[in-house]
Amino acid sequence: MKPTLALMIAGALALLPASAAADNKADAKVHLDAAATAYKEQRYADVLVELNKAYALEPRPELHYSIGQVYVKLDRCADAIGSYEQFLASKPPRVRAEAAEEAIATCKAKLAAAPPVEPTGDAIDTEAPPNVPSETPPPMIAPVVSDERPAWYKDKLAIGLTAGGAGLTLIGVVLYVNARSSASDAGSADNYGESVDQYDSARTKRTVSLVFVAAGLTATGVGVWRFMKQRDAHESRQLAIVPTANGGLVTYGGGF
Repeated sequence: MKPTLALMIAGALALLPASAAADNKADAKVHLDAAATAYKEQRYADVLVELNKAYALEPRPELHYSIGQVYVKLDRCADAIGSYEQFLASKPPRVRAEAAEEAIATCKAKLAAAPPVEPTGDAIDTEAPPNVPSETPPPMIAPVVSDERPAWYKDKLAIGLTAGGAGLTLIGVVLYVNARSSASDAGSADNYGESVDQYDSARTKRTVSLVFVAAGLTATGVGVWRFMKQRDAHESRQLAIVPTANGGLVTYGGGF
């Protein structure tokens, strides 16, 4: 009888950790539900308390990410970065890690921007890129002879390629800006799943935008090349020697 009792006691002791873990999981869920309710009511300080209690009962790595999101809502970016880094230390999947890294970058940018520094005139002049062309185009020479062929700048194919390419490039730029915005939104999403979805959407938009920009620049380049080729074909060149006191001066006249 005594051996049987000993086995029963040993079995009960073995079940205690499993029973305690189950209780902890249930209690953690209670705190997570309370956190969700507080979040809907925008009581972010209470959300933080409930999430920390849930983590103490059931230390799930993804809770670090959720806690980081709440810190962002509380305008505590330094603490948010710490939580995101703890989440990254758990070696999450690449997509989730990239979402956390994007959130960290957003927080660091926000910290770097505060407090605002009043820019000086010198700083503005130094940092602002000059909005001038890299080289000044040569002055146009007045035509000395006429050319009855159609003007090179009226080439329909070149116009179509250049205009279409510019349009594709513009669409690509707009998509890229939208992708950046979506990636930024992922860093302040309401929950982890929504953050991952927004970040995936941002990556897709970015890829599509780069395709549009590449196609647009290619079409524009071909259009410009055709314009230049047509211009060379339609130019009527004329060389003449104009006598001067020191000898002769070569002049050029082109028909456009």
